[in-house]
Amino acid sequence: MDEAQSLFSVNPSNAAATLIGPTATPTYENWYALSGSGSSLYFGDETNLYSLNMSTGAATLVGGYGDPIAGEGAADMGALVFENGVLYGAQEAAAGSIPLTPVPG
Repeated sequence: MDEAQSLFSVNPSNAAATLIGPTATPTYENWYALSGSGSSLYFGDETNLYSLNMSTGAATLVGGYGDPIAGEGAADMGALVFENGVLYGAQEAAAGSIPLTPVPG
């Protein structure tokens, strides 16, 4: 993603980026994480989790992260990883990770 929140694919053999399309997610100074499962792509910003359409770039809000972790004020995820059918998020300032359960639809 770029500063305008557009989604790109990157060719792993030559690093050439190809525009897929705008995500239409809110623009933040920092965005946090992308994670894919092969058939799904997820994006985390400061407070919310989105699914991204890999053909158009369009984002669909899955939901907010919920309560702050370790009193940090917001449950922003510094990293996302999809492993064995579970999407995990790790907060930047807190140790450990929590499982996130995206609901299709």
